[in-house]
Amino acid sequence: PSLSQASIIYEIPVEGGFTRFLAIFDLEELPENLGPIRSARLYFAEFAEEYKALFVYAGGSPNVLFKLKQGFYKLFNLDEIGWMGKYFFRTNQPSPHNLYIKKESIEKFLVDRKISREAKFKSWLFEKEINEGKEAKKISLVFSPIYNVEWLYDEENKEYQYWQNNRLYKDKNDKEVRVKNLIFQSTKISIIDEIGRKKIILSGQGKALIFQNGKVIEGKWLKEAGRTRFYNQAGREIKLLPGKTWVNIVSEKTAVDY
Repeated sequence: PSLSQASIIYEIPVEGGFTRFLAIFDLEELPENLGPIRSARLYFAEFAEEYKALFVYAGGSPNVLFKLKQGFYKLFNLDEIGWMGKYFFRTNQPSPHNLYIKKESIEKFLVDRKISREAKFKSWLFEKEINEGKEAKKISLVFSPIYNVEWLYDEENKEYQYWQNNRLYKDKNDKEVRVKNLIFQSTKISIIDEIGRKKIILSGQGKALIFQNGKVIEGKWLKEAGRTRFYNQAGREIKLLPGKTWVNIVSEKTAVDY
């Protein structure tokens, strides 16, 4: 996907030992083509709801489709299957990695459904200069025996650079994904069926690691009043640097090395 243009990216475990991305885009910064669009899960919808977002997906697990249909989440739905492909297109890539949507189609959907272009949600706190925590310039974790990720801190640009399975990651536009804020949110993750679908607890609280400027703050996450926020050990909400943010959702049993 065009991750280099996303404002916030969530990387979340799914079936098969891999992860998927939920990318949050500013409408004014949308790439011309977005994709590949994949199926929804409960945890993707839960995070999308935090932004009162337009949630773009193609089908999904039975439990999330039921809840979306019942209006359980406070968000706007654009489901490729529900709209019979009306706003989407397919490329010549192998299925299921060939479903995309154009920026103009998203804007048309907003007009067609009379949806406001402005999402109303409470922002995180930001500050231009942050120099808190202990040094941490290389971060790695193993999601599964077949998938690991690594983040390297670029001193010159003050950004974190993303690697997958020991290879520098580049998006569909051949651009590196670099972020100012790197967050690891630890929670309970369990397998709920024979397919390997997961239950991920995203309400309540748990441990969190927040990396900025080559340093780490060991704190916690807390979700109440509809938004996940991050705090240091003293209970003060952590301010983030202006720029892109990446949130990794990891199991309590997963070790993050730094």
